[in-house]
Amino acid sequence: IKWRNMSLNEVIISIAQKQVSESDWAQLVKELTPFLICNSYKILNDQNLSSDAVQETFLHILKNAHQFRTQNDLASADKNIIARGWIMKINRNICLDILRGKKRRKIREENYQKINESMSMEDIASMQEFRELLRRELAGLSPKDQKPIILKYYSGLNNVEIAHEMGCQVNSVGVLISRAIEKLKNKLAKSGIVLSLPFLLKYMEVESASMGK
Repeated sequence: IKWRNMSLNEVIISIAQKQVSESDWAQLVKELTPFLICNSYKILNDQNLSSDAVQETFLHILKNAHQFRTQNDLASADKNIIARGWIMKINRNICLDILRGKKRRKIREENYQKINESMSMEDIASMQEFRELLRRELAGLSPKDQKPIILKYYSGLNNVEIAHEMGCQVNSVGVLISRAIEKLKNKLAKSGIVLSLPFLLKYMEVESASMGK
């Protein structure tokens, strides 16, 4: 691989020295992408994850090119082998990180699938992993949707107090809470926990009561 008479080894060094041109970088990406996609797919067996891994690989090259080491007394071909090996190692490590994350998500989702409406509210409320997931998904809602849930179930305010805090009519509070819980329900479903809206509303009441103990 050559760019304007530069070898792969020299391109990486120029990246480390922040002297690589946009056209040389674009050429590097164009030339290496098919190879890296193939290498990633062998590990991940997933096209989308492979694409993510390739993007992460290029980002790593940009940020960490200064860590690349070669030997000046080697022939140009040997230097390129070292450069290619360095990139392959980066890509492989990123793929393995993604794979480990994928396995952890699978295990977590299998555990979440055990949570269903046949369980008692108390049993679900006692599951620390679910409580942590619930709060993490709650944190992922917009501030507008977080606020009525937090005021109602974590701060223990009544509807009149919530209306005052949110600057809305008292009769609007129930609607705001239900809409926010519906969005929370949908986020939980994406993590493998499918609960009905009435069930989740009831659970939040139990969660709120347990916090007040």
